[in-house]
Amino acid sequence: TYVGNGATQADLEVNLPAHVAHQTREAVRAGGSAEGGGRLAITTFDTAYKEIISLVTNDTLPRFLKSDAFAALRERFGAPPSPDGFQTVAELEQAMQVAKEHAAMASGQTR
Repeated sequence: TYVGNGATQADLEVNLPAHVAHQTREAVRAGGSAEGGGRLAITTFDTAYKEIISLVTNDTLPRFLKSDAFAALRERFGAPPSPDGFQTVAELEQAMQVAKEHAAMASGQTR
């Protein structure tokens, strides 16, 4: 399953479980048919959305937060080093806000 219109690159791939991808595809097909009235149900993507949020929160984000690429970004934008990385999304958001404020002060911008 890919994110984006016509996306086929591996970096855009979302690794949904097969049953979730199948369920979503079938819901889209049914919603687009004459029987579906040409409209998708508002809940069509709910299961896929929940799965993606779970994957990002429990797998992708923690791996990124421990990566060399993220460490380089933290160093570049003035976020203090952390030996364990961030443990929660809230900690990441707080550090990002601090980094934005430092960057704004460094460039002479004020609120």
